[in-house]
Amino acid sequence: MCQPAIPDELLLLLLKNGGQREAVDMYQEEMGVSAAEARRQVKKLARQNSGRWSADSYADVILLLLVAVSLILGVLLA
Repeated sequence: MCQPAIPDELLLLLLKNGGQREAVDMYQEEMGVSAAEARRQVKKLARQNSGRWSADSYADVILLLLVAVSLILGVLLA
C-alpha cells in the first residue's frame, strides 16, 4: 500500500500563515514518520521555497481550504 502524499502547496500555505506546528503534525501523521523527521522535511521544504512566498492574498486562503477539503473527502470516501 502506498502512503498518501501531502501537496507541497498545502504545507507551504500552512507555513506562510504561521502554522509550522500544524504543517509538521500533518506531515508526521500522513507520512507515518517521526516528529524529528517531519520537522526536518518541513524545514527543508520551507528553505527550498522561501523565494516563492509573497504577500498574503485571498487566493492563498481559498486554495488552502480547497486542498484541505479534498484531503478530508479523500479520507472519508476511501
